[in-house]
Amino acid sequence: MTTNSYAHILKPLHLGFTTIKNRVVMGSMHTGLEDRFYNYPKLAAYFGERAKGGVGLIITGGISPNRQGWLLPAGGTMNTLGDIAPHRLVTHAVHKHGAKILMQILHAGRYGYQPFVVSSSPIKSPISPFKPRQMSEKQILNTIDDYVNCASLAKKAGYDGVEIMGSEGYLLNQFLSRHVNQREDRWGGPIENRMRFAVEIVKGIRAQVGEKFIICFRLSLLDLVHDGNTMQEVITIAQALEKAGITLLNTGIGWHEARIPTIVTSVPRAAFVDYTAEVKKQVAVPVIASNRINMPDTAEEILASGKADMVQMARPLLADAFWVNKTATNRVDEINTCIACNQACLDHTFKNQRATCLVNPRAAFETELVYLKVKQPKRVAVVGGGVAGMSAATVAASRGHQVTLFEASHEVGGQFNLAKVVPGKEE
Repeated sequence: MTTNSYAHILKPLHLGFTTIKNRVVMGSMHTGLEDRFYNYPKLAAYFGERAKGGVGLIITGGISPNRQGWLLPAGGTMNTLGDIAPHRLVTHAVHKHGAKILMQILHAGRYGYQPFVVSSSPIKSPISPFKPRQMSEKQILNTIDDYVNCASLAKKAGYDGVEIMGSEGYLLNQFLSRHVNQREDRWGGPIENRMRFAVEIVKGIRAQVGEKFIICFRLSLLDLVHDGNTMQEVITIAQALEKAGITLLNTGIGWHEARIPTIVTSVPRAAFVDYTAEVKKQVAVPVIASNRINMPDTAEEILASGKADMVQMARPLLADAFWVNKTATNRVDEINTCIACNQACLDHTFKNQRATCLVNPRAAFETELVYLKVKQPKRVAVVGGGVAGMSAATVAASRGHQVTLFEASHEVGGQFNLAKVVPGKEE
């Protein structure tokens, strides 16, 4: 019997009231399918494929608790009973494969590309078009209620929990950090005031949904902007969130406007995990590591060293929905590796196009780009072993054809063999 080398990745995580079957989290990534209910069958197929591929915990793209929180005009929102039914397609598709799923509640704050934007202070973001209005005391309290309502509806829709987005520079991060929060009332100033908004949201949700519901908070460990939070402030926030009732602590690195790279190919794998380890020492809830974790060896090392309790990846699971299953069956060399190019995932998102993957065009197109088994297999010759030739050969073989690939040079890969020698492009 072959021994699997990834015991820590495959070990279940017991949360008391529920169990996650392994330590892999599919992190939140906006696909563009979240914003229109008629796209939810496609969204269900997308997440269902990753659940079938073995992922333990899935987190959806951001869903707003109210209109002011839209990232895009008329973006995905959960604030009425009428919003529930489409989400049940998603939760059912995931649960039938034994995975858990959280709905991410995301209020964009000043990052919104719509005219209703609000924030802690009226300071315009350098990466979005509208100057925000400063939230009043009443608006803050109403928004807390909106978060609680959103989480309650998510529970009714069948989600195992929610993730509260508090990193990457979105609304809660805009309150947590002095970079934007210049208020002089009880919601600004010292860290105890700046974190009040986030803490009250967690308390409100926990009181509403009960104990047997996952509340995950995604906290920025490094803001990488002027007047960002110190590590001691981050730890203070994490401990307050734990006391307020979170189940899991997820981590984020850098605001979207930060000028320091955090996820591109040139960033070393697991470059920021030591910051995760520092926070993990100070809290009892499970902590999730993120950013540039794309291969099993990296993930296993993080978990085995005790620096995190779970590992989060989003883009690698766009690239290969069966990443976990291949890891579990010692087929790591078959993983379709994320190359951190961002060209079809993040770039598409910022252009208001459906996100997909440069190395996996089926990502988010599972219901449209369907590779069916053929009834009459043929002998197929593919001439040229470049990227296109290899892809054609792979798809033809997966459909049942007998394929022969011809390449004139001594190795396949075509012009990619030139591209990979450029510094920072090794992957």
